[in-house]
Amino acid sequence: MDTNKIQEQIKEIYRELNNLYLEYQDKDYLSLGMFKINALERNILVLYREYLKLVLKLQSINPSKVNDYSLRNSNCYLYSLALPVPIIFKRTYNKLIHNDFGFDVGVYSNHKPLFRETYCTKSNLIERLESDLSYFEIDFFKSSIDSKLEHNGYKISLYMNRDYKDYHFIRQNPNGIWMDKNGYKGIIKKVNNDHLEEGMDNDGRFYEYVETLEIVKPKLKR
Repeated sequence: MDTNKIQEQIKEIYRELNNLYLEYQDKDYLSLGMFKINALERNILVLYREYLKLVLKLQSINPSKVNDYSLRNSNCYLYSLALPVPIIFKRTYNKLIHNDFGFDVGVYSNHKPLFRETYCTKSNLIERLESDLSYFEIDFFKSSIDSKLEHNGYKISLYMNRDYKDYHFIRQNPNGIWMDKNGYKGIIKKVNNDHLEEGMDNDGRFYEYVETLEIVKPKLKR
């Protein structure tokens, strides 16, 4: 697809999102009711998914520290996939939904939102991750922390904390260094490479290792 056409489609998504923002920015949040609020959240998710699918068509290189600035609003999951959160999405979500921007693993491919008291099992996280990757037409291959790349992609690793019912993702840059980001407001930092196949410390909590995948974006498929 022509790059200029993709850019125009992205601009159209921004216009739709801005119209949504203008329509509801002065509405009383409580008077909208949960049905309308859930519908607004769904509309934002649909627009964001469309935006991400277009962005993926433009990504012709694997991520590195050079392009990390564009990921400053992403969480650990989106950071590992090198998928940005434009400020217009963050602003609209914060204003209309009265919460920090965020969609969990699996929601992009139409799984229900993750509820902390029930969702965090290895099999569930893997199912949701692979479902999202398939939705975005990202190829994925089972790998390991120390294995070599075999498919022209790059590696991500998934971890989980059972006590806090939480997950965490890290990403390996082309230079072999693993990087991560703690939540939408966290900083991007280098990960201690010691014993990553066993687990990792994240923000003072221990996360056990789940799996490593080599992922290949649509434009990088052989």
